[in-house]
Amino acid sequence: MGQYKYIAINSAGEEVRGQLTADQEQQVFAGLEAQGLTPLSIAPVAASSRTRLFARKRIKRADIVNMTSQLASLMQAKLPLIKALDALQRTAHPSLGVLLADISSRVAQGEPLARVLEQYPQHFPPLYRSMVQAGEAGGIFPEALKQVAANQERDLEARSKMKGAMTYPLIMVAVMLLSVVVLLTFVIPRFTGVFSGMGVAMPLPTRALIFVSDGLVAWWWLFAGAGLGLYGLVRAVLARPEGRLKVERYKLRLPGVGGIVRDMSLSRFLGSLGALLENGVPMLEALEATRDVAGNGWIKLALEDVHKEVREGDALSGALAARGELFPDLVQGMVGTGEEAGNLPEMLLSAGDYYAREGGRKMSTLTTMAEPMIILVMGLMVGFIIISMLLPIFQMTMSVK
Repeated sequence: MGQYKYIAINSAGEEVRGQLTADQEQQVFAGLEAQGLTPLSIAPVAASSRTRLFARKRIKRADIVNMTSQLASLMQAKLPLIKALDALQRTAHPSLGVLLADISSRVAQGEPLARVLEQYPQHFPPLYRSMVQAGEAGGIFPEALKQVAANQERDLEARSKMKGAMTYPLIMVAVMLLSVVVLLTFVIPRFTGVFSGMGVAMPLPTRALIFVSDGLVAWWWLFAGAGLGLYGLVRAVLARPEGRLKVERYKLRLPGVGGIVRDMSLSRFLGSLGALLENGVPMLEALEATRDVAGNGWIKLALEDVHKEVREGDALSGALAARGELFPDLVQGMVGTGEEAGNLPEMLLSAGDYYAREGGRKMSTLTTMAEPMIILVMGLMVGFIIISMLLPIFQMTMSVK
Protein backbone atom coordinates (compact mmCIF):
# COMPACT_ATOMS: atom_id res chain seq x y z
CA MET A 1 0.00 0.00 0.00
CA GLY A 2 1.37 3.40 -1.01
CA GLN A 3 0.60 7.10 -1.15
CA TYR A 4 -0.78 8.70 -4.32
CA LYS A 5 -1.19 12.41 -4.96
CA TYR A 6 -4.00 13.54 -7.21
CA ILE A 7 -5.46 16.56 -8.96
CA ALA A 8 -9.22 16.45 -9.61
CA ILE A 9 -12.21 18.64 -10.44
CA ASN A 10 -15.27 18.72 -8.18
CA SER A 11 -18.90 19.24 -9.22
CA ALA A 12 -18.49 23.02 -8.98
CA GLY A 13 -15.60 22.98 -11.43
CA GLU A 14 -13.00 23.72 -8.74
CA GLU A 15 -9.59 22.09 -8.69
CA VAL A 16 -8.97 19.77 -5.74
CA ARG A 17 -5.57 18.44 -4.73
CA GLY A 18 -4.74 15.81 -2.11
CA GLN A 19 -3.29 12.39 -1.29
CA LEU A 20 -4.82 8.95 -0.81
CA THR A 21 -3.46 5.58 0.29
CA ALA A 22 -4.18 2.64 -2.00
CA ASP A 23 -2.70 -0.54 -3.44
CA GLN A 24 -2.84 0.74 -7.00
CA GLU A 25 -3.90 3.74 -9.09
CA GLN A 26 -7.22 2.16 -10.06
CA GLN A 27 -8.33 2.21 -6.41
CA VAL A 28 -7.48 5.92 -6.18
CA PHE A 29 -9.45 6.57 -9.37
CA ALA A 30 -12.48 4.68 -8.02
CA GLY A 31 -12.23 6.43 -4.67
CA LEU A 32 -12.19 9.88 -6.28
CA GLU A 33 -15.17 9.04 -8.44
CA ALA A 34 -17.02 7.84 -5.34
CA GLN A 35 -16.47 11.32 -3.88
CA GLY A 36 -17.91 12.94 -6.99
CA LEU A 37 -14.52 14.10 -8.24
CA THR A 38 -13.18 13.88 -11.78
CA PRO A 39 -9.50 12.87 -11.68
CA LEU A 40 -7.09 14.86 -13.85
CA SER A 41 -3.82 13.27 -12.73
CA ILE A 42 -2.74 10.58 -10.27
CA ALA A 43 0.90 9.93 -9.37
CA PRO A 44 2.65 7.90 -6.64
CA VAL A 45 4.35 9.84 -3.87
CA ALA A 46 7.96 8.83 -3.18
CA ALA A 47 8.39 8.75 0.60
CA SER A 48 11.51 10.53 1.81
CA SER A 49 13.86 8.90 4.30
CA ARG A 50 12.79 11.46 6.90
CA THR A 51 9.11 10.57 6.37
CA ARG A 52 9.89 6.85 6.62
CA LEU A 53 11.82 7.48 9.84
CA PHE A 54 9.03 9.43 11.48
CA ALA A 55 6.40 7.03 10.15
CA ARG A 56 7.79 4.51 12.61
CA LYS A 57 6.67 6.72 15.50
CA ARG A 58 4.23 4.82 17.66
CA ILE A 59 0.63 5.98 17.65
CA LYS A 60 -0.28 6.61 21.29
CA ARG A 61 -3.66 6.33 22.95
CA ALA A 62 -3.67 10.11 23.42
CA ASP A 63 -3.24 10.56 19.65
CA ILE A 64 -6.38 8.49 18.99
CA VAL A 65 -8.30 10.39 21.69
CA ASN A 66 -7.38 13.79 20.24
CA MET A 67 -8.10 12.61 16.70
CA THR A 68 -11.53 11.31 17.70
CA SER A 69 -12.43 14.55 19.47
CA GLN A 70 -11.34 16.64 16.48
CA LEU A 71 -13.19 14.37 14.04
CA ALA A 72 -16.37 14.69 16.11
CA SER A 73 -16.07 18.49 16.08
CA LEU A 74 -15.55 18.55 12.31
CA MET A 75 -18.51 16.23 11.77
CA GLN A 76 -20.73 18.38 14.00
CA ALA A 77 -19.72 21.33 11.82
CA LYS A 78 -21.35 19.44 8.89
CA LEU A 79 -18.05 18.58 7.20
CA PRO A 80 -18.27 15.32 5.23
CA LEU A 81 -16.44 12.37 6.75
CA ILE A 82 -13.83 12.00 4.00
CA LYS A 83 -12.99 15.71 4.00
CA ALA A 84 -12.76 15.64 7.81
CA LEU A 85 -10.36 12.68 7.69
CA ASP A 86 -8.24 14.40 5.02
CA ALA A 87 -8.13 17.59 7.09
CA LEU A 88 -6.94 15.66 10.15
CA GLN A 89 -4.39 13.80 8.04
CA ARG A 90 -2.69 17.08 7.07
CA THR A 91 -2.19 18.11 10.71
CA ALA A 92 -1.32 14.71 12.22
CA HIS A 93 2.17 13.36 12.78
CA PRO A 94 3.39 11.01 9.99
CA SER A 95 2.37 7.69 11.59
CA LEU A 96 -1.14 8.88 12.40
CA GLY A 97 -1.31 10.60 9.02
CA VAL A 98 -0.61 7.31 7.24
CA LEU A 99 -3.33 5.61 9.29
CA LEU A 100 -5.86 8.36 8.55
CA ALA A 101 -4.97 8.32 4.85
CA ASP A 102 -5.64 4.58 4.66
CA ILE A 103 -8.93 4.95 6.55
CA SER A 104 -9.99 7.79 4.26
CA SER A 105 -9.11 5.78 1.17
CA ARG A 106 -11.17 2.78 2.29
CA VAL A 107 -14.13 4.94 3.28
CA ALA A 108 -13.95 6.67 -0.12
CA GLN A 109 -14.30 3.26 -1.73
CA GLY A 110 -17.64 2.76 0.04
CA GLU A 111 -16.70 0.79 3.16
CA PRO A 112 -18.44 1.77 6.41
CA LEU A 113 -16.10 3.41 8.91
CA ALA A 114 -16.80 0.79 11.59
CA ARG A 115 -15.75 -1.98 9.21
CA VAL A 116 -12.60 -0.10 8.22
CA LEU A 117 -11.65 0.35 11.87
CA GLU A 118 -11.77 -3.44 12.34
CA GLN A 119 -8.51 -3.56 10.36
CA TYR A 120 -6.75 -1.69 13.19
CA PRO A 121 -7.80 -3.41 16.46
CA GLN A 122 -4.61 -2.18 18.19
CA HIS A 123 -5.84 1.41 17.83
CA PHE A 124 -9.63 1.00 17.84
CA PRO A 125 -10.91 -1.52 20.43
CA PRO A 126 -14.32 -3.25 20.15
CA LEU A 127 -16.00 -0.58 22.31
CA TYR A 128 -14.83 2.16 19.96
CA ARG A 129 -15.99 0.28 16.87
CA SER A 130 -19.35 -0.63 18.40
CA MET A 131 -20.16 2.99 19.19
CA VAL A 132 -19.09 4.10 15.70
CA GLN A 133 -21.29 1.39 14.18
CA ALA A 134 -24.22 2.43 16.36
CA GLY A 135 -23.73 6.06 15.35
CA GLU A 136 -23.64 5.16 11.65
CA ALA A 137 -26.75 2.97 11.92
CA GLY A 138 -28.74 5.44 14.01
CA GLY A 139 -27.86 8.59 12.10
CA ILE A 140 -26.14 10.11 15.15
CA PHE A 141 -22.57 9.62 14.02
CA PRO A 142 -21.15 12.98 15.29
CA GLU A 143 -22.80 12.52 18.70
CA ALA A 144 -21.51 8.94 18.97
CA LEU A 145 -17.99 10.10 18.10
CA LYS A 146 -18.22 12.83 20.74
CA GLN A 147 -19.24 10.27 23.34
CA VAL A 148 -16.42 7.94 22.26
CA ALA A 149 -13.95 10.79 22.72
CA ALA A 150 -15.41 11.68 26.13
CA ASN A 151 -15.16 8.06 27.31
CA GLN A 152 -11.59 7.77 26.07
CA GLU A 153 -10.58 11.06 27.67
CA ARG A 154 -12.07 9.98 31.01
CA ASP A 155 -10.27 6.63 30.84
CA LEU A 156 -7.00 8.28 29.82
CA GLU A 157 -7.31 10.80 32.65
CA ALA A 158 -7.96 8.02 35.18
CA ARG A 159 -4.92 6.06 34.01
CA SER A 160 -2.80 9.21 34.09
CA LYS A 161 -3.91 9.99 37.65
CA MET A 162 -3.09 6.43 38.73
CA LYS A 163 0.40 6.64 37.21
CA GLY A 164 0.96 10.09 38.70
CA ALA A 165 -0.18 8.97 42.14
CA MET A 166 2.21 6.00 42.10
CA THR A 167 5.22 7.84 40.67
CA TYR A 168 6.31 9.66 43.84
CA PRO A 169 6.09 6.63 46.18
CA LEU A 170 7.97 4.48 43.65
CA ILE A 171 10.71 7.10 43.36
CA MET A 172 10.99 7.20 47.14
CA VAL A 173 11.31 3.41 47.33
CA ALA A 174 13.98 3.45 44.62
CA VAL A 175 15.95 6.17 46.45
CA MET A 176 15.66 4.25 49.72
CA LEU A 177 16.96 1.01 48.20
CA LEU A 178 19.77 2.80 46.37
CA SER A 179 20.83 4.57 49.56
CA VAL A 180 20.96 1.31 51.51
CA VAL A 181 22.93 -0.44 48.75
CA VAL A 182 25.47 2.42 48.59
CA LEU A 183 25.91 2.35 52.36
CA LEU A 184 26.35 -1.42 52.45
CA THR A 185 28.71 -1.72 49.47
CA PHE A 186 30.82 1.44 49.69
CA VAL A 187 30.59 2.98 53.16
CA ILE A 188 30.50 -0.01 55.52
CA PRO A 189 33.55 -1.82 53.96
CA ARG A 190 35.71 1.26 54.67
CA PHE A 191 34.91 1.01 58.37
CA THR A 192 35.31 -2.75 58.65
CA GLY A 193 39.10 -2.57 58.94
CA VAL A 194 38.84 0.21 61.52
CA PHE A 195 36.44 -1.84 63.61
CA SER A 196 38.74 -4.90 63.45
CA GLY A 197 41.73 -2.87 64.70
CA MET A 198 39.92 -1.57 67.76
CA GLY A 199 40.57 -4.74 69.70
CA VAL A 200 37.12 -4.82 71.19
CA ALA A 201 34.27 -7.25 70.64
CA MET A 202 31.81 -5.72 68.23
CA PRO A 203 28.13 -5.59 69.20
CA LEU A 204 25.68 -7.95 67.54
CA PRO A 205 24.04 -5.26 65.32
CA THR A 206 27.47 -4.26 63.97
CA ARG A 207 28.47 -7.89 63.29
CA ALA A 208 25.17 -8.47 61.49
CA LEU A 209 25.64 -5.32 59.42
CA ILE A 210 29.21 -6.28 58.44
CA PHE A 211 28.05 -9.81 57.56
CA VAL A 212 25.37 -8.42 55.22
CA SER A 213 27.82 -5.92 53.72
CA ASP A 214 30.53 -8.54 53.11
CA GLY A 215 28.02 -10.91 51.57
CA LEU A 216 26.65 -8.20 49.27
CA VAL A 217 30.15 -7.19 48.13
CA ALA A 218 31.43 -10.73 47.64
CA TRP A 219 28.29 -12.24 46.16
CA TRP A 220 26.78 -9.27 44.32
CA TRP A 221 26.61 -11.31 41.12
CA LEU A 222 24.51 -13.92 42.91
CA PHE A 223 22.02 -11.30 44.10
CA ALA A 224 21.94 -9.74 40.62
CA GLY A 225 21.35 -13.17 39.07
CA ALA A 226 18.59 -13.89 41.57
CA GLY A 227 16.95 -10.57 40.74
CA LEU A 228 17.11 -11.25 37.01
CA GLY A 229 15.84 -14.78 37.58
CA LEU A 230 12.90 -13.47 39.59
CA TYR A 231 12.15 -10.93 36.87
CA GLY A 232 12.25 -13.67 34.23
CA LEU A 233 9.99 -15.87 36.33
CA VAL A 234 7.42 -13.10 36.70
CA ARG A 235 7.54 -12.44 32.95
CA ALA A 236 7.09 -16.14 32.24
CA VAL A 237 4.11 -16.37 34.61
CA LEU A 238 2.47 -13.30 33.08
CA ALA A 239 3.07 -14.63 29.56
CA ARG A 240 0.83 -17.62 30.28
CA PRO A 241 -2.93 -16.86 30.30
CA GLU A 242 -3.60 -18.94 33.41
CA GLY A 243 -0.67 -17.34 35.24
CA ARG A 244 -1.75 -13.84 34.33
CA LEU A 245 -5.30 -14.66 35.41
CA LYS A 246 -4.09 -15.79 38.85
CA VAL A 247 -2.01 -12.62 39.26
CA GLU A 248 -4.95 -10.40 38.31
CA ARG A 249 -7.21 -12.29 40.72
CA TYR A 250 -4.61 -11.81 43.46
CA LYS A 251 -4.48 -8.08 42.70
CA LEU A 252 -8.19 -7.84 43.52
CA ARG A 253 -7.51 -9.39 46.95
CA LEU A 254 -4.61 -7.13 47.93
CA PRO A 255 -5.50 -4.90 50.91
CA GLY A 256 -6.00 -1.33 49.73
CA VAL A 257 -4.88 -1.93 46.15
CA GLY A 258 -7.61 -4.48 45.40
CA GLY A 259 -10.39 -1.99 46.09
CA ILE A 260 -8.83 0.56 43.75
CA VAL A 261 -8.39 -1.99 40.95
CA ARG A 262 -11.99 -3.15 41.30
CA ASP A 263 -13.45 0.37 41.41
CA MET A 264 -11.52 1.54 38.36
CA SER A 265 -12.48 -1.62 36.45
CA LEU A 266 -16.15 -1.19 37.38
CA SER A 267 -16.02 2.46 36.35
CA ARG A 268 -14.76 1.61 32.86
CA PHE A 269 -17.17 -1.30 32.40
CA LEU A 270 -20.32 0.43 33.69
CA GLY A 271 -19.63 3.72 31.92
CA SER A 272 -18.84 2.02 28.61
CA LEU A 273 -21.88 -0.29 28.80
CA GLY A 274 -24.13 2.66 29.58
CA ALA A 275 -22.73 4.68 26.67
CA LEU A 276 -23.30 1.81 24.22
CA LEU A 277 -26.86 1.19 25.39
CA GLU A 278 -27.60 4.91 25.25
CA ASN A 279 -26.54 4.92 21.60
CA GLY A 280 -28.85 2.05 20.71
CA VAL A 281 -26.44 -0.89 20.78
CA PRO A 282 -28.28 -4.12 21.77
CA MET A 283 -27.50 -5.48 25.23
CA LEU A 284 -25.70 -8.63 24.06
CA GLU A 285 -23.51 -6.73 21.62
CA ALA A 286 -22.77 -4.11 24.27
CA LEU A 287 -21.75 -6.74 26.81
CA GLU A 288 -19.50 -8.43 24.26
CA ALA A 289 -17.85 -5.11 23.35
CA THR A 290 -17.19 -4.13 26.97
CA ARG A 291 -15.63 -7.38 28.23
CA ASP A 292 -12.09 -6.14 27.62
CA VAL A 293 -12.73 -2.61 28.89
CA ALA A 294 -12.49 -3.54 32.57
CA GLY A 295 -8.75 -4.15 32.21
CA ASN A 296 -8.70 -7.10 34.63
CA GLY A 297 -8.69 -10.68 33.38
CA TRP A 298 -10.67 -12.04 36.33
CA ILE A 299 -13.44 -9.48 35.86
CA LYS A 300 -13.39 -10.16 32.10
CA LEU A 301 -13.91 -13.86 32.81
CA ALA A 302 -16.87 -13.02 35.04
CA LEU A 303 -18.33 -10.75 32.34
CA GLU A 304 -18.14 -13.60 29.84
CA ASP A 305 -20.35 -15.64 32.17
CA VAL A 306 -22.67 -12.64 32.61
CA HIS A 307 -22.95 -12.35 28.82
CA LYS A 308 -23.81 -16.04 28.56
CA GLU A 309 -26.53 -15.84 31.24
CA VAL A 310 -28.09 -12.69 29.74
CA ARG A 311 -28.12 -14.39 26.33
CA GLU A 312 -30.00 -17.29 27.93
CA GLY A 313 -32.67 -14.91 29.22
CA ASP A 314 -31.49 -13.79 32.68
CA ALA A 315 -31.67 -10.17 33.73
CA LEU A 316 -28.39 -8.25 33.90
CA SER A 317 -28.91 -7.46 37.59
CA GLY A 318 -29.41 -11.14 38.39
CA ALA A 319 -26.30 -12.20 36.49
CA LEU A 320 -24.26 -9.56 38.33
CA ALA A 321 -25.76 -10.53 41.70
CA ALA A 322 -24.47 -14.09 41.23
CA ARG A 323 -20.96 -12.62 41.34
CA GLY A 324 -21.31 -10.37 44.34
CA GLU A 325 -17.60 -10.50 45.22
CA LEU A 326 -16.88 -8.50 42.04
CA PHE A 327 -20.10 -6.52 41.64
CA PRO A 328 -21.16 -4.97 44.96
CA ASP A 329 -24.71 -4.48 46.20
CA LEU A 330 -24.68 -0.87 44.96
CA VAL A 331 -24.07 -2.01 41.37
CA GLN A 332 -26.73 -4.70 41.62
CA GLY A 333 -29.22 -2.23 43.09
CA MET A 334 -28.63 0.51 40.53
CA VAL A 335 -28.79 -1.93 37.62
CA GLY A 336 -31.96 -3.52 38.99
CA THR A 337 -33.56 -0.11 39.49
CA GLY A 338 -32.59 0.93 35.98
CA GLU A 339 -34.11 -2.22 34.51
CA GLU A 340 -37.39 -1.69 36.38
CA ALA A 341 -37.62 2.03 35.60
CA GLY A 342 -36.53 1.69 31.98
CA ASN A 343 -33.55 4.03 32.36
CA LEU A 344 -30.75 1.46 32.53
CA PRO A 345 -28.24 3.46 30.43
CA GLU A 346 -28.53 6.49 32.71
CA MET A 347 -28.14 4.36 35.84
CA LEU A 348 -25.07 2.63 34.38
CA LEU A 349 -23.45 5.94 33.49
CA SER A 350 -24.21 7.26 36.97
CA ALA A 351 -22.72 4.14 38.58
CA GLY A 352 -19.63 4.45 36.38
CA ASP A 353 -19.09 8.06 37.46
CA TYR A 354 -19.51 7.08 41.12
CA TYR A 355 -16.90 4.33 40.97
CA ALA A 356 -14.51 6.60 39.07
CA ARG A 357 -14.70 9.11 41.92
CA GLU A 358 -14.52 6.38 44.56
CA GLY A 359 -11.46 4.80 42.94
CA GLY A 360 -9.75 8.19 42.74
CA ARG A 361 -10.51 8.89 46.41
CA LYS A 362 -9.13 5.51 47.52
CA MET A 363 -6.02 6.01 45.41
CA SER A 364 -5.41 9.44 46.93
CA THR A 365 -5.85 8.02 50.44
CA LEU A 366 -3.49 5.13 49.77
CA THR A 367 -0.71 7.32 48.38
CA THR A 368 -1.15 9.81 51.22
CA MET A 369 -0.70 6.99 53.74
CA ALA A 370 2.14 5.34 51.82
CA GLU A 371 4.43 8.37 51.72
CA PRO A 372 4.98 8.74 55.51
CA MET A 373 5.26 4.95 55.85
CA ILE A 374 8.03 4.87 53.24
CA ILE A 375 9.82 7.76 54.95
CA LEU A 376 9.51 5.98 58.30
CA VAL A 377 10.94 2.71 56.92
CA MET A 378 13.75 4.61 55.20
CA GLY A 379 14.58 6.43 58.42
CA LEU A 380 14.60 3.21 60.45
CA MET A 381 16.89 1.42 57.99
CA VAL A 382 19.36 4.29 57.67
CA GLY A 383 19.18 4.87 61.42
CA PHE A 384 19.96 1.23 62.13
CA ILE A 385 23.00 1.37 59.84
CA ILE A 386 24.32 4.55 61.46
CA ILE A 387 23.76 3.30 65.01
CA SER A 388 25.42 -0.03 64.17
CA MET A 389 28.47 1.86 62.90
CA LEU A 390 28.66 4.07 65.96
CA LEU A 391 28.16 1.34 68.58
CA PRO A 392 31.78 0.04 68.43
CA ILE A 393 33.07 3.58 68.89
CA PHE A 394 30.87 4.13 71.94
CA GLN A 395 31.87 0.73 73.33
CA MET A 396 35.60 1.52 72.93
CA THR A 397 35.11 4.91 74.58
CA MET A 398 33.35 3.32 77.54
CA SER A 399 36.10 0.70 77.91
CA VAL A 400 38.81 3.43 77.95
CA LYS A 401 37.00 5.26 80.72
